[in-house]
Amino acid sequence: MSSSSSPPTLASTALSYLTDAISASSSPKTLRIGVGSGSTIKPFIALLPTLPSAQSHKYIPTSHQASAALREAGLTSTALTDVTELDFIVDGADEVDMNWNLIKGGGGCLVQEKIVASAKAKNGRYIVVVKESKRSRQLGTTWTNGIPIEVIPSAVELVKKQVRDIADSLGYTESKIVCREASGKAGPVITDNGNMIIDAHFGVIKDAAIVEARIKSLIGVVDCGLFIEIADLVIVEERDG
Repeated sequence: MSSSSSPPTLASTALSYLTDAISASSSPKTLRIGVGSGSTIKPFIALLPTLPSAQSHKYIPTSHQASAALREAGLTSTALTDVTELDFIVDGADEVDMNWNLIKGGGGCLVQEKIVASAKAKNGRYIVVVKESKRSRQLGTTWTNGIPIEVIPSAVELVKKQVRDIADSLGYTESKIVCREASGKAGPVITDNGNMIIDAHFGVIKDAAIVEARIKSLIGVVDCGLFIEIADLVIVEERDG
C-alpha cells in the first residue's frame, strides 16, 4: 500500500519562506514581520511559534483580529508606532491579478493593511498568500463584491456620488456604489478606525491604477482596497491532484 504526502499548505509555505530567510542570514537577526488578517492568514499565525527564535521577532498586526490571533499563539504584538520599517509582511487578498495587483478589504481592515504595507523596508518583501480561486486575469473578475473604500462617516453620501461620477467618466456605466451593511447587527459596518465602508461595484477593472488614484483623491476617503504594484511574492495554494 503506497501513501502520498499532502501538498504543503499556504501557511507552511509562507513560514518556510521566512525560515529560509533567517537561515540565509550570516548573523542572528530580529525580524520585523507585518501580520495580515483573514482566513488564509490565521493558520500562518498559528505556525509562527515554530519560527526559529520566534519570541525574539517583532510582529505588527493589521487588525484587532490579527492581534488576537498572535495573542492566542503566545506571541506579543508590536505597534507600528514602535517599528517604522518591516522586513516582511504576510497577508491575504480577496483577488490577485496576473500582474500581482490586489483587491483587499473584504474583511474591513484595508486601511491598516495598507499602512503596514507602506512600512516595508527597502529590501523588505510583501508576501501574499491566496487560494487558487482568488486568482484572475483582471481585478473584479473573481471578487464581485466591489472595491472597498474606507470613508469618514460624515462624507459617505458625498463620496458615494463622487465615486459614481468617477465610474461614469471612466466608462463603468453599470456601476453600483453602496454602503456596506453589517451582519449580525443593524446598521453599517464600522472599521477598526471608526469609519464606514463603501463598496464600489465597477465590474471587471481595466485600469486599476487610474481607478485607485481617482478614488484616493476624493476628500473624505481614507483609502481604498486596490493594492497596485505592492506585492513582491504571491504564494498560491497547491491543488491536490
